Amino acid sequence: MKKYSYNTKDFDLVNEVEKIFNVTNLSLIHNILSENLEIPDDPSKDQKTLFHKIFYSSFEEDECPFLEKYKAFVKYLKDTHFEDSVMIYQTRPTFRVHAPGNITVAKWHKDKAYNHSANEINIYLPLTRACGSNTVWSETEEDKGDYQAMEAEVGEYYIWNGANLFHGNKKNETNSSRVSIDFRLIHSENFDYDGTSVTTKVPMKLGHYWSKI
Repeated sequence: MKKYSYNTKDFDLVNEVEKIFNVTNLSLIHNILSENLEIPDDPSKDQKTLFHKIFYSSFEEDECPFLEKYKAFVKYLKDTHFEDSVMIYQTRPTFRVHAPGNITVAKWHKDKAYNHSANEINIYLPLTRACGSNTVWSETEEDKGDYQAMEAEVGEYYIWNGANLFHGNKKNETNSSRVSIDFRLIHSENFDYDGTSVTTKVPMKLGHYWSKI
């Protein structure tokens, strides 16, 4: 896994998410929906919280500023890291709120166990400070088991191999929520899918779960 930085003035994703939830500090987002913090016990429940319903409902509007900035950021990644490649990307990012006393994913896993290709490239983009028990923990090599915290400040992101590396969350023992998005890219020549996504049941096809840059 490798960490990079970007200019938040060019891609102010934090501000757009704050507007969606009508908050001024995403790290305290748990205070506005404190009644909806049931710890997920099944991967199919990871994306079923009220946080997710509010966030994804914003995509249904005629214009979605967050989604436009997300697409611009994906293009930035393509131009920066994969300039000479034709890339396919996850049409809408996966949203996470890792609230105090909670987790964001039900099980430690490799993404390839859930209808994902071993050739995918994962992007982890925190929208708040991500550290210690409120961030993602991943092994550095497949089946090595040497879990390390993927720590980052706002303006930093990771490119990593979540398809093949075991990763997950610890119970958040901090007083702050970690709000983040994560998504996947894949080289067009490796694009070959069947079925649907596990959590949202979206077809794993172009024009649905996937789009082309």
